[in-house]
Amino acid sequence: MKIIVVVSLLFSFVGFGQTKPEMEQQIKDLLYEYGTFIPQDADNASGPQKSCNISFKEGSIEVLLRHYGDMQAIKSIGGADPSNAIVAHASTINKYTFNVADLKLKNGSLDYHILQHGTGEATLYLNVHGGTLQSFTIGEIHNKNNLNNKINTYRYFNESGARITKLNESFDQALASVPKTDVKLIRIPISDKATNSDWFKNTLNALFIKYFDPGKDIVFEYDSNGRTTSETHMVDGVKNGHSTNYYENGNPKLVEIWKNGKRITFKDQFLEDGTQTLKDGYGVYMTFNNAGNKNFEAQYYAGRRAGKATWYYDNGQISESAVYRFTKDDISGLRWEIVSSFHKDGTPREKGTLKEGNGTWIIYDDAGKLVEVLEFQNGMRIK
Repeated sequence: MKIIVVVSLLFSFVGFGQTKPEMEQQIKDLLYEYGTFIPQDADNASGPQKSCNISFKEGSIEVLLRHYGDMQAIKSIGGADPSNAIVAHASTINKYTFNVADLKLKNGSLDYHILQHGTGEATLYLNVHGGTLQSFTIGEIHNKNNLNNKINTYRYFNESGARITKLNESFDQALASVPKTDVKLIRIPISDKATNSDWFKNTLNALFIKYFDPGKDIVFEYDSNGRTTSETHMVDGVKNGHSTNYYENGNPKLVEIWKNGKRITFKDQFLEDGTQTLKDGYGVYMTFNNAGNKNFEAQYYAGRRAGKATWYYDNGQISESAVYRFTKDDISGLRWEIVSSFHKDGTPREKGTLKEGNGTWIIYDDAGKLVEVLEFQNGMRIK
């Protein structure tokens, strides 16, 4: 496993203490590099195309999506005769506006998904608590017999659902007139290569999280094939929040909760086949050796060890088992009773006297030789 830092020609994602304008530019650069964006003067380009401008204004973000080539949308408006009308250019406009603080978070990360289309592009959906959408068509129309009499025109639906058509008004006048509709999804076009790029999704997530709070960060680790193997949330360089490990297929393996650099909860665990053994801190937590054999399992309650715990040798034989008692102050729980202890061949050995949280627990090395005798009182080690 290794940490891969990707540096684009447009920007470097690594660094702390960026100003808000610098981070805004990084977000825009990332979306432009992976997006289906074209210049604003593309009205003369052949075929339907999309452009998307993103701007930041005092804590809010505006996404202006323009779909060029939508000729039929305005061909007969303004009383023009469809048989004699010529549409010089036409566009469908969707303008989203939302506050950065309204972006939804899920487990400390952005709440978003990407839908891939069969046209070589995809759509990024950002979930927000609240945003607005203005949608309308705009263009320029003239009669076949009078090329010099061009009319700026646009149409939209008002709050009552009636279609409104206006002539000889500018783009800015159109934006001022078109009503705003409340939305929970922000749609941004991106290229299909972004759907297959962990780095794109991870960087987008981390940049927005940093924009929320410059002290927060998300560190990702990747394998040699560029697949995400872990995601760790940080505050001021210290683990704080969710930490997730992934299998090669991208499914989650283990989710932990950290606070101020200390692991406080095992939250969720999944086996490679997708079976969930631990959910929201309740169930069974397990660890495995390099060969994939289970070497430890324990019952967990509210993210803390509570109940029976068992250790195994590589050959599957139980090494020892014990009972733990729940305590909210320690993820490991209180050592309450030693149940059994065995040599690798399955023969019993002296286990100690620990019961009701008091007594001894005998520690052996891999060869079965006694190493240490631990003493406990009220479930906590005293010697």
